Amino acid sequence: MEEVKLTKEQEILFEVYDKGVQNKDCDLDAYVEKMKQALSIAFVSQQRELLLAYEEYTSYKVLGKKTDRISKQMVEDFLANNCG
Repeated sequence: MEEVKLTKEQEILFEVYDKGVQNKDCDLDAYVEKMKQALSIAFVSQQRELLLAYEEYTSYKVLGKKTDRISKQMVEDFLANNCG
């Protein structure tokens, strides 16, 4: 069987997901920093959907509810400030 090679972004998201499945605490701020480092600014604008999904997931975990509009605006603001 051929080994699947994950991107750095996929590894980070899988690690957060795995901790959630195992009901383990994780420092989301640290994962946000890892994600910022993994996504270069030139590549971020092509990753809008990934950023939206990640932001919606983390805001759901922190706030306990889905916040599509706020999440979308945060990602748009981030892209405008860092890829403009």
